[in-house]
Amino acid sequence: MNTSSKKDDSSESSQESTDSYPDSLDSNGSFPSLTSDIGSENNSIPEEEDSENKTKIVIWPSSENFDIALGCIKINELIETWKRKKGWMYCIDFISEVKAISSDYYFYEVKWSIPSNKYPISALTASVFFRIEVSHLKPLEKAVQVTYQFETSRFIHPVGRIQFQEKWLEDIFLYKLMVLPHITF
Repeated sequence: MNTSSKKDDSSESSQESTDSYPDSLDSNGSFPSLTSDIGSENNSIPEEEDSENKTKIVIWPSSENFDIALGCIKINELIETWKRKKGWMYCIDFISEVKAISSDYYFYEVKWSIPSNKYPISALTASVFFRIEVSHLKPLEKAVQVTYQFETSRFIHPVGRIQFQEKWLEDIFLYKLMVLPHITF
């Protein structure tokens, strides 16, 4: 279930559906080559944007007020506070809900890409997985617990304790660019 897509561009704040962005494979079922574009001036990412909302603190909902759509909205608010360069696009997808004895867990995936004029449908993406825990043992007025994890890392980041680093997304892209030429389809 696709719940949100957002382009990181101050001049265009409307949300877009990822339905208009099909899979990254071309008509032959293979990835277009991006290695020739690395470091080119046309595809460079503009400098970091100065925005007042980058310092905003996200208030997470209480356990009694939480629902799937609100989780997506709050993840989007959190991502908007992350300092990063213009050009990054992301899409937030709800993955699943797991009910356990002590808590309910809600899982979301945020897919990141950097489309360019030459490749508007990016062949590379980086995923960040969010887990929102709604505890049955804590008072209902307590806020939900939120963590996130990058696709190539086992480290779980508690929201609010570790500052987001754009380099983590860039490292995923660089790793995929190194591996991609060695994969045959």
